Amino acid sequence: SKQNPARISSEVIVLQPGESTGWRAHQIPVYVHVLSGTYTIDYDEGALVEYPAGSAFIQALKTDYNGMNEGEVPVSVLHVYLGAKGLQDIIER
Repeated sequence: SKQNPARISSEVIVLQPGESTGWRAHQIPVYVHVLSGTYTIDYDEGALVEYPAGSAFIQALKTDYNGMNEGEVPVSVLHVYLGAKGLQDIIER
């Protein structure tokens, strides 16, 4: 099968206290780097993981999650989408 050309894009998401990304999933690898604050991710069924500033990880593939700011200061998170032409970076639930 013919592979789609690679397409890498990025964005910085800022969540104010109490805000969240909404439920979403990725079918492509996403590199995540927490620039400031503490980024909390709900992987459903009450599985909460906290990532303090400076944390870097690859987001779980094909797994629904909701990224949240449960702290009192804004959270800045860099997302680098390691995608391909024709594939969605984000799939909203």
